[in-house]
Amino acid sequence: MLGSGAVDICLGALLFLGAMLLLFRKRFAIYVLVFWALLKMLVGVVGGFFNYMMQQEQLPLLMEQQKKAMEKAGGAGGAAGAEQVADMVSSATEIFSTVALVAGLLWVMVLPVFILIWFIRPKIRRDMATWSSEQE
Repeated sequence: MLGSGAVDICLGALLFLGAMLLLFRKRFAIYVLVFWALLKMLVGVVGGFFNYMMQQEQLPLLMEQQKKAMEKAGGAGGAAGAEQVADMVSSATEIFSTVALVAGLLWVMVLPVFILIWFIRPKIRRDMATWSSEQE
């Protein structure tokens, strides 16, 4: 958890640096922001995959606890009813975690993809060709 926070801080600092260079119209901003976009997409995919895998590892334990709690409470149908409800909750949780993974990946990709597309546009490339390449 600490590692992913440190990576996010570094990515934020890199984005800030790229934004400042872009604000002052330095050509190096292009390289910094494209590098940030590619790195952000990689970190987002890897992070999303690990979060999904952690959820899948925790799911059986969660369902076992749910089943025991329902059996102890004496829900409708006893042990058979508890098993049925646990299976239904398990299926719903798997569906929701998959939807959350896809939505999270889309959310993480929006800004990096926008930046990559923006810098590919011919009009923007012509404008950037006039920018200073000096390191002041």
